[in-house]
Amino acid sequence: MSRLLIQDELGKVKVTKEGMALPEIRDLRTKDHTSGKTTFAEILKYVYFVHDRDSPYADLGPNQKRNEVWKDQFEEYKEEEFRALADKSDIKNLINKITLLQYTPAERHLKACEDKFEQFEQLYVNTEVSHENYEKVAAQLRGSNSLYEVLDKLREKVFKEVKEKNEGGYTPSLFEDN
Repeated sequence: MSRLLIQDELGKVKVTKEGMALPEIRDLRTKDHTSGKTTFAEILKYVYFVHDRDSPYADLGPNQKRNEVWKDQFEEYKEEEFRALADKSDIKNLINKITLLQYTPAERHLKACEDKFEQFEQLYVNTEVSHENYEKVAAQLRGSNSLYEVLDKLREKVFKEVKEKNEGGYTPSLFEDN
């Protein structure tokens, strides 16, 4: 089950009451001295659409997600300005906190593996094949099959864990009725 910290209400991203309990969110809001807290609103929009598990972009890979969010939600920004949001330490802290609170350890592990896998994919896309390196590139591509298998097994395990958690296997606490 997702912890609703930031939500999209008819196209406007807002912090929930639970979200305002996070010091990372409160600090970002306090630091924004713009009229109407517009910088804070843009940060929330970025964090929600790129990192929240309830984002409509949640199932995309990290780079594809950032590209689609930038095109769909931040078209008025230059791409460099948009990408710079992710590099600010206070925003990174908020992203880390949201990831910690919304994802199980297994889901966080899967997310990290998917991020690394996407880096490998970019490496393959950007590597030119030549007479000097074709054997090395071929070996890397053969090795990528095992990476796909590992990632698929990890996804299956995580999805099974989440499904079991959501469908049953619930143990009442000491103070709840059976």
